[in-house]
Amino acid sequence: SDLAVKDDIKNLLVLQDKDAKIFDLNSKIAVASAKIAECDKDIAQQKNLMGEFERAVGDLQNQRMSLRAERKAVEDRILKYKTQLLSVKKNDEYTALNAAIDKSAQEVSAFEEKELEIMFKIDEFAPKLDAEKQERQKNIDEINSRKSLYAEQIENLKAALENAQIDRRRAETNVSPKFL
Repeated sequence: SDLAVKDDIKNLLVLQDKDAKIFDLNSKIAVASAKIAECDKDIAQQKNLMGEFERAVGDLQNQRMSLRAERKAVEDRILKYKTQLLSVKKNDEYTALNAAIDKSAQEVSAFEEKELEIMFKIDEFAPKLDAEKQERQKNIDEINSRKSLYAEQIENLKAALENAQIDRRRAETNVSPKFL
C-alpha cells in the first residue's frame, strides 16, 4: 500500500510537471502573440509617419494648384479688361481700365512669386520625402522580420504544446482517479 501511494505521488508529480510545462508554453505563446501585436502597432506607426510626410507634400501641391487657379482667374480678368479697352470712348474710362490692368498684373506677379516659393518648398521636400520613405520602409522590413520570427516561434511553441498535451494525457492515465 505504501508502494502504491509512493507511485501515485510520483505519478502526480510527473503530471504536475507536465501541467507546468503546458502553462509555460502557453505563457510563451501569449508573450510572442503580444510581440506580434506590438510589431503591428509599430508598422502602423511607421506608415503613419510616412503618410504625414506625403500629406505635407500633398498640401503644398494643393496650395500651388489653388494659387495657379487664382492667378489664372486674374489673368483672365486682365484679358477682359484689355478687350474692354478697345471699346472705351472716354479717357477716364481708359485710365481706370489701365489702372485695373496694372493692379491685376501686380496680383499676377504676387501669385507667381508665391507659386515659386511653394515649388521650391516642394523641391526641398522631395529628397527628404524619398529618404523618409526609404527609412520608414527599412524600419517596416525590420519589424516584419521580427514579426516573422515571432510567428515561427509561435508555430514551434504550438507544436511543443501539442506534444506536451499528449504527454500530459499519457501521464494522467498513470494517476489513480481518486487523486485527480
